[in-house]
Amino acid sequence: MSRRVEIKRLALDFGKTKALLGVDLVVEPGEFFVLLGPSGCGKTTLLRSIAGLERPQSGSIKLGAELVTSESTFVEAVQRKLGFVFQDLALWPHLSAIAHLAFALGGSKKNHPEAQETLGRCHIGHLANRKPDQLSGGERQRLALARALATSPDLILMDEPMSSLDPTVARELRDFLLELVRERGMTVVYVTHQQEEAFELADRIGVMRAGRIEQIGTPEEIFERPASGFVAEFVGAGALMPAQVENGKLVSALGRFAPAAENKVADGRTVQLVLREGMLEVQAESFDGGVSAAVRRSIFRGDYYLSEVEIDGQVLRAKDRQARQVGATLALRVVGLPWAVADEGEGS
Repeated sequence: MSRRVEIKRLALDFGKTKALLGVDLVVEPGEFFVLLGPSGCGKTTLLRSIAGLERPQSGSIKLGAELVTSESTFVEAVQRKLGFVFQDLALWPHLSAIAHLAFALGGSKKNHPEAQETLGRCHIGHLANRKPDQLSGGERQRLALARALATSPDLILMDEPMSSLDPTVARELRDFLLELVRERGMTVVYVTHQQEEAFELADRIGVMRAGRIEQIGTPEEIFERPASGFVAEFVGAGALMPAQVENGKLVSALGRFAPAAENKVADGRTVQLVLREGMLEVQAESFDGGVSAAVRRSIFRGDYYLSEVEIDGQVLRAKDRQARQVGATLALRVVGLPWAVADEGEGS
């Protein structure tokens, strides 16, 4: 059985630094939940608080039916019965791979059947007698994961475990990790600052900013319907352009648009349009509903180009079929309904 994680109004200060500001979060049993955000936003502090490595000043944490953190209760990390993979992996340089797992299991460092089985499942059984400095980066990552899995936890926490790996190895290990956690039915809380990694792994994502969770949703919800300009920019959902709401329409330098039905905007407000690259159509000749813009640069992306232009002081990128000369004039128009978020400058 996997465990549910329930966090209510969690707050933690490090002296004058407010690391967590009343965080509320529920992670369902068997869910792969990713905490996504920039450095210093509080995501690792939240993870360490779940693990019992930090003690918040207020709020509560329940793991399954057990209250492990509150103002009057604190269950030590070793008693929380979960797996933890640290960002630096925290491997012991003097122990072999098999000894790492045997130590976690509390048995002999030289001969432990469960330890050997777990190493084999992580595809490093043949490296059982090697020490960390005799392993590659990917092999060390697999060892750290194997150690966290050794006791068969129903909850595993991972703090940017693949940040130091090259993209090819990281992609391979993400595939392996997903296969493993689905097979075992574990609940996972995973910290990263990389949007691609979050989208590939997560059932749901919590985007963090300055000690708070700004939005929780599926990867599709976070990308297509961001709750704020910060979320839109951080997950790469697109550029932002100011617009006014007039008679239910979004009016900007790119034209006048009807908002999506679920996109609630109030008349008279300034908002920001989220303009994804695929929503902007370009061509050399003018066309109905298009505006003119000069090319700042043309970026090759393999199977397409990005034409970067500037309109009304805003830099926009549009997918293009061909390279464009810098300074060339293009016609540009919006295809579909842009998503609008509140202008943070208005404090809303």
